[in-house]
Amino acid sequence: MKKVYPFLVFLLFASSILFMGYSSGPATAVMQGYTGAPNESGTRCITCHSSTANFGSSTTSITVFEVGGTTPLTEYVPGTTYEVHVVVSHPMGIAAGYGFQCVALNTSNVQAGTFSNARSNVKFASGTMGNIYAEHNGTSSSNTFIFDWTAPLSFVASGNVGFYAAGNVVDGLGGTAGDSGTGGTALLLTESTLPISLVNFTANPWSNEVLLNWETETEVDNQSFEIEHSVDGQKFEKIATIAGAGNSEINQKYQFVHRNPQLGVNNYYRLKQIDFSGDYTYSHVVVANLRKMAGNLAVITNQKDQINISLEILQEGDYELLLYNQLGQLMHKELVYLTEGSSQIQVPVFNWSTGVYIVHFTNWEEKLTQQFFLD
Repeated sequence: MKKVYPFLVFLLFASSILFMGYSSGPATAVMQGYTGAPNESGTRCITCHSSTANFGSSTTSITVFEVGGTTPLTEYVPGTTYEVHVVVSHPMGIAAGYGFQCVALNTSNVQAGTFSNARSNVKFASGTMGNIYAEHNGTSSSNTFIFDWTAPLSFVASGNVGFYAAGNVVDGLGGTAGDSGTGGTALLLTESTLPISLVNFTANPWSNEVLLNWETETEVDNQSFEIEHSVDGQKFEKIATIAGAGNSEINQKYQFVHRNPQLGVNNYYRLKQIDFSGDYTYSHVVVANLRKMAGNLAVITNQKDQINISLEILQEGDYELLLYNQLGQLMHKELVYLTEGSSQIQVPVFNWSTGVYIVHFTNWEEKLTQQFFLD
């Protein structure tokens, strides 16, 4: 019996490690997604949490709202931030806790947009194919999980976006035998179209002002653009009107300088495109960050095998540099420590394809974004 006890202790220890690892989320524990999304292994929450005795057949629902809204959405505007609610439900029993996973994929089954603003029972982690998953932050006492999602920009990836989610209901006894998992559910959002073909729309801080630039590829009966501003991303007010080109099949470029934005906070902008008939549609929302992270970001692409990223830093500290291609795939990741003032970062781009790329520069509280084209 002396030889058996150590073996039993080892089994109990290994089992507890496995259980505790997955209670922190499959992406966190083993970098896997169990939502039933197309690019996953086929394992889902119900694979291990398969009992219906305590809680019946559990289900998972996904609903996307405008931030602060109450009407479920079926389409998205590129670049706009939305609020995602994932709810795990069960028809009977009293649960000790809940867990979930959710991922958003484009039509190529790669990550679509970005997650942010995780509520207290949610965290984000890298899972299958390197895609970012939202999942439970430990066993949750609430069956509702809320986080934000920013839709991909139209020049990065367009088309339908699929949300995939699965969840489980747990009895808290330290195993999976009495738990009830869901087989996964999906929600499809279609991309909203505008009467104009908007190539890009950017808001860049410069000193104490914000420079707005946008470009259209085609316009049909476009009377004007109203520029709207907000400091909370929800309540917008008109600050200017710019005449449109009417009908156009060539690229039209527009610019406006906001002379008195709010300092020390994010400034949100959107375009209200108005037809001659009086009908109107809104563009996606862009953000200019007038905090103390940086005053300027520029990408110089005049060298064959590398790009130079020029930064004007107003606060010394640690920063993260991320570069994505037009499919939303991460091409380069780098952690840097920068001092106040001007800085240059060189990034090798050997064998990178010609096309549009996006630079994200962040201190994990604030972010600067710049698009560039690589020949």
